[in-house]
Amino acid sequence: MTYYFVCFLLSSLVLIFYSIKQNSRYNVHLSTLFIFVLLANFGYWQMSLATTLPHAILANKIIYIGGCLIPLTLLLTIFSFCKIHLHKGVKLFLYLFTFFVLLCVFSIGHYDWYYKDVSLGFENGVYFLVKEYGPMHALYYPMIICYALFGVIAMVYTIIKRKSISLNSVLLLLLADMITLAAFFFGRLISNIELMPACYVLAQGLLLLFANRLVLYDVDEIFVASLLKRSGMGVASFDRANRFLGCDEVACECYPALKSLCVDWAIPQNVPELQQLRKWLSAPRGIGDTEFDYSRDGRFYRVSVQPMETKWGKGSCHLLFSDCTEDKQREQHLQQIAVTDQLTGLSNRRAYLDDITALYAERLSEDIYVVAADLNGLKRVNDSKGHAAGDRLILAAADCMRASLCRYGKVYRTGGDEFAAILHCDETQLRQALEVLQRSTEQWQEKTGEVLTISVGAAASAEFPELDFHSLQKEADKRMYADKTAYYKRTGQDRRKG
Repeated sequence: MTYYFVCFLLSSLVLIFYSIKQNSRYNVHLSTLFIFVLLANFGYWQMSLATTLPHAILANKIIYIGGCLIPLTLLLTIFSFCKIHLHKGVKLFLYLFTFFVLLCVFSIGHYDWYYKDVSLGFENGVYFLVKEYGPMHALYYPMIICYALFGVIAMVYTIIKRKSISLNSVLLLLLADMITLAAFFFGRLISNIELMPACYVLAQGLLLLFANRLVLYDVDEIFVASLLKRSGMGVASFDRANRFLGCDEVACECYPALKSLCVDWAIPQNVPELQQLRKWLSAPRGIGDTEFDYSRDGRFYRVSVQPMETKWGKGSCHLLFSDCTEDKQREQHLQQIAVTDQLTGLSNRRAYLDDITALYAERLSEDIYVVAADLNGLKRVNDSKGHAAGDRLILAAADCMRASLCRYGKVYRTGGDEFAAILHCDETQLRQALEVLQRSTEQWQEKTGEVLTISVGAAASAEFPELDFHSLQKEADKRMYADKTAYYKRTGQDRRKG
């Protein structure tokens, strides 16, 4: 009694370990095989506990469920792993024949199909069934022998012909098949105790090793799972009618509105957060996939719409979600660097050309001022004090212009000592801004003891409504050069040396 209970307990533990180990990657044949072995060992345990004929007959029927279905399931497992295709008609015949034999087994105690006569015997303190076989019992032995033989033939063929199938795994299946077959036919010759329960547990152990290897052979699934995990991508699936099929946790993190969807339900039309989802799914799909970018809570995400082909047909699709915040921030940083002057932090000449190109093509509003500015005396400072001193002067000029002009628009450093600004303001505001610029330069001079002057010219679209931006820019340059000439004349410096 203890022996049978231990075998049943071990079968249970192996099944639990298999369920935990395999996680979501179940093989249907292997899973049912483990269940049938557990059921058979439960029958052997119950048989050891039986003290009445009905109890013993019921336990015997449970044993036969495993005895009939284990050989069939093991055969299908072998054919599936060896990639030998069985015609649907052949599979149907095997199922029907096996269940017919099982139906005959269920007649025990009611009809004489399988057992002509059955009674309960008692010997050495143990109850057992005394039976006389009926005509249908003759089907059982040929059935399990044929299933075992077909399995062996399939595995031998695979070992010889199929180089892509693991030899070690085939040998594990072969060994499990031979152990159960040998125990069934020769176990009682060796011992009075049924060896089948222990051999079933041993076969389960071999199949557990096989199952562990089988997961590794599923290259497509492992690759996709590993790729998704490493890339931090999430998946949400929809059928051809855009009904929700399911999603993982990463997809919900990227798009929380997925949590409100019900499996097999269409996307609700009255939920604003889900309208973007409807847009993605309704987008035309060409070759490859379709990608969309979106942002939420200061982070950036990308969703890729990819068709999903199954044996049930086309039309379904996956949405692959990924957090691309770091990539987007890196891209924005590079874009910012491309249009930023590295010395002053102002917008550079490239940014200026991009902005004025856009202004060339449109009618200028009346509040636009184009400002041209040029630092005076930079060459003299570079020649006398070095370029580091010249850079300090450029930085000072940039800081002063930023403090005075940026509130109305953008300031650019367009060359070594050349600056420009595009402002949106009126004449009074411009005059106040230029006064702030003048005071800023004077304060810097008082603080450092160095001379900082900036020549400025400005032209307003309101003043020259007939001019386009290019002409307005020329007018601002003309006024700036006039201011510079006046500065050098006022200070008595040689402009060519300054």
